Formats: sequence, C-alpha cells, structure tokens
Amino acid sequence: MRFFFQRFSPGTDKPVIFLLRSICIVFLVTAGLFHVRAAFLTQLSLNQGPHMETFSHSLTHPDALAGLARKEFMLDADLTSALTLYRRALAHFVLHLPSWLGLAEVLHDMGKENEAAEALHFVHDRFPNNQDIAWSKALLAGAMGRESILAENLVWLADNSPARKKEVIAMGALTWQDPEALMRVFGSAFYTDILLQYITNDAFNKTVAVWEKIVESGSVQQRAALQYVDYLVGQHAYLLAARVWAETTGPDTPLLYNGTFEKPLLNSAFGWRISATKGTSWQKGDYGSGLEITFDGTENAVFQLSQTLPLNPGRYVLSGTVETDDLRTDQLPFWTVQGVQCTGLNARSEMVLPNQHATEFILPFVVPDNCELVRIALVRKKSFHFDNKIGGKVTVSSLNVRPAESGASPARQTFSNTTGEPDNGDREPGKTDKNIAINPLLVQP
Repeated sequence: MRFFFQRFSPGTDKPVIFLLRSICIVFLVTAGLFHVRAAFLTQLSLNQGPHMETFSHSLTHPDALAGLARKEFMLDADLTSALTLYRRALAHFVLHLPSWLGLAEVLHDMGKENEAAEALHFVHDRFPNNQDIAWSKALLAGAMGRESILAENLVWLADNSPARKKEVIAMGALTWQDPEALMRVFGSAFYTDILLQYITNDAFNKTVAVWEKIVESGSVQQRAALQYVDYLVGQHAYLLAARVWAETTGPDTPLLYNGTFEKPLLNSAFGWRISATKGTSWQKGDYGSGLEITFDGTENAVFQLSQTLPLNPGRYVLSGTVETDDLRTDQLPFWTVQGVQCTGLNARSEMVLPNQHATEFILPFVVPDNCELVRIALVRKKSFHFDNKIGGKVTVSSLNVRPAESGASPARQTFSNTTGEPDNGDREPGKTDKNIAINPLLVQP
C-alpha cells in the first residue's frame, strides 16, 4: 500500500502527468462499462420472457433493437411492435441496413406498399451490394413485385456469386415464365445456365427455345450440350437430340463418333460409353489411336463398350480392326448392334479369338423402319464356368459405320420441315415429328 500511494501521490510526479493518467483511467473504465452494457442488452434482446418489455425501452443499440424487432415479427407476428422497434433503431443510426430491410418487409406485410417500396428503394440506391445484401433485396423485390430491382440484383448475383448461381437462375425462372423474357434479363452469358435450369425443371418446350438462342449466339458449351442430348433421349425426342448433337460436334462428324478413339471417351450423349467394371482397365492404343482394354484375370467381368447413334432405316456395315492377346475363359468379347426402344434389330458377331494380330472385321445390319436409334457395343458376358475370371487384352481401332451400298460418306441433310415453316420444337415430349427431315447424322442409304 505504501508503494501504491507513493506511486500515485501528487508529490511523486508532475501534476500534468498525474492528471493525464487519471483521465485515461476514467476513460477506460467508462468505455468498458458502456461495452459491457451494450453486449448485455444485445444478448438480452435475443432472449424471450416477460422481462423483455421492461428492458426493450432502454435499448439504444441498433443491432439489439433490430434483433428484438425480428423476434417480434417472426416469432410473435406482432407487426406493430416490430415496426416501432425498427424505427427506433433507425432513429439511433439512420444507415442501419438490417433495420431498413426489416422495415420494408414489415411494411409490405402490413399492406403499406408505397412506404415499403420507399424503404426498399432507399436500400437499393444507397447501400453497395454484397452477396447477402443483394440476395435480401432480391427476395424483398420479388415479394413486392418490383421487377426492375429484382432483375438488377439477380443479374449482379449471377455475375458475382457463383455459389448462388443455381438459386438465382431458379428464382428468375419462377419470376419470368417466358423463356424469351428470362433470357433478356440475364443476357447471352447465362443462356447455358438457363438451359440447365429448364432441364432440371423438365420444361421441354422451353429448352428448345433456349437452345436455338445458344446456337444463334455461338455460345455452345460441350458439357451442357451433352447433358441436353441425354435429356432429349430420355424424352424420346431422338430427332431433336440428333440435331443438337450435330450442332455441337460439327457437320463433318461421321456416323460413328470418335471411331479412332483419339478423342476422350464422353460417357454421354452419342459418344462412347464404357462400363466401370472391376478387373478391367483401358487406355489409348499405340501412337494415340485405338483403345486397349485389359482384363486383369481377377474378376468374372461383365463389360460393355458402347455408342448410341441415330440412323435412318436402311442397310449398314460396322467395320474396324480387333487385336487380342492371351484372352482366357469361355466367354470372350463380341460385337452387337441393337435397336433402342424398338424391335427388329439384333445383329451379333462371333466372339473374338483369344490371340490374333490386328484383323479387320465387318458386321452388316439392317435398321428397320420403326428404329430411330441403334446401339453398337463390344460386350463380354458373364461366364458360368468354374474357371471364369477373364484375363488378357483386346484392342479395337478404326471403327466405322457406313451405308452398305456405298463406301463413301453419306450426303448431309439440312434441318427443315416439309412445309418450309420454321420448326420451333413446340410439341409434346416423347412424340416424334415425322415432318422433320432433320438430322445430318441420319442417312438415307
């Protein structure tokens, strides 16, 4: 104690220094008390109970007032009390954003649309955007029917918040039911996102309109296009799927896509699909051409390498080369050609030999009138022998499909209908428009 009084007695230091120290101590103590009081009241505003009415009148912190107003609005449905508390918060700090957003929401629920619109416009005009602010403004604008504010904030979010892009496009699709209107709001940069949203919503006719805009704008993205082809095939819209495929891959695409395997396997649309089967692996063949499939001898593997392709009725030939090395078991791979969702086509080759150098093969087949898609596959079926685990290698390359009457590539057809009218794709999913003489991939032998 003696040290304390000696340290802080006026006689030990100059009076000015003593005075400054005293002021600092008083300031720090006062600031600490105010901080504790604000924290206490903020926490208190989140509590519930009969004691709240007594304390709410003494609140001055905008966050605490806004928190209490939110409770009154969401939990107690007391719009009048919530409105009063939001206004008290703004009286203490006029630029308190949560209070302005809450005020607009409460006024809207009270039916005071003009005042609610003024509050929303105040926030929209004076506060810079971030992800949460823009999303809150968009939700309020959507509820209040303020399409200009809604559109501006949704576009901002689509540009600046990739994590929310799907939500943003979905909200836009709910607001603007017409695909043309939705595309005008978001612009060509988001045509693909709109297409994917319509695919998710199973809005068949709307996808057609968006795809046409994508092609016109030259913004075709392969990944989305492949997903769209798969969707159209699932809808049995085979001719339209073929058109989308041709517009994605180009006019010079052969009937059998990537028959040399120089491009990656797509596992989608009208590209090659390969089964992920235990005991099998694959890689490109020598010099980057062909596909080498290895069976490691550990599994009774059921395997399939397949491609679905659209063809006109007629006679065709599947050809290519096959090389094998030390294949074992009674069930060895073979080629099949079958119709998709149709009958009358089921061609099959003999099984490959266990050991053979690169050897050409041909498999003729006839596409009947009721088939629009065929599936070509290299298949290995399950063996029921005791020694059934397949081992060895098979390499396929130079695969091709051509009309039986000619070795030359077929002439490409144009996408048009017999009436000369534009085809807008507005038809019932699952129905084929027989007037459309579409598909540059379709051939008439």
